[in-house]
Amino acid sequence: MKNKMSHTKSLIVYFLAIIFVFVFCAKSEAPDILYVDINNVNSNDNNSGTETEPLSTIQEAVDRAIAGNTIYVREGTYNETVQIKKSGTADAIIVIKAYNNEHVVINSSSYACFNFVEAEYFEISGFELTGGHGGDAVAHGGGIRARPIDETVPGTFGCRNCIFSDNIMHDNDSGVWIVLSDHNLIKNNIIYNSGEAPIRLKHSPYNEVYNN
Repeated sequence: MKNKMSHTKSLIVYFLAIIFVFVFCAKSEAPDILYVDINNVNSNDNNSGTETEPLSTIQEAVDRAIAGNTIYVREGTYNETVQIKKSGTADAIIVIKAYNNEHVVINSSSYACFNFVEAEYFEISGFELTGGHGGDAVAHGGGIRARPIDETVPGTFGCRNCIFSDNIMHDNDSGVWIVLSDHNLIKNNIIYNSGEAPIRLKHSPYNEVYNN
């Protein structure tokens, strides 16, 4: 009887050890920080995203990011329209920022530098954002733009609980253009040469906007 109990305990310990190793390895495979560095000759979107093996596009970093991640973007010009269609959480926001105050330009050839669709708990900080203009497909553009796919569907939204701070936005339709978006913080941005209003909020209550 004692031998049987001892064998059972050994099996339990063995399986607990396997579970621990599995969880530990799974966590270690998802880095808390992702690096993007277009000027690094070794940058590639197939890389791991570490500082020594950076990604080459912000979009790839966003696609990989999970709640609580920080994306550091190194100096350079990124010709992208970054699509954000996922969310962080209240306790683990997703941060996208210029690394160590380096000069990072996002030059969009489309309607936005960052385009949010039903995304929550993001921070965008420290970028120069330019080139966000609407056209035939999209009426209004912006450096930061947020809009649901279909405004007529109840409950849909552009962005919520996001922070847009310390960016320079110029030569866009609007610096920030958001629709059906609430509880966002827009602060300390420099906005000029906008084709429309520098900051445009449509059907978007409970946003805090100051010192822009």
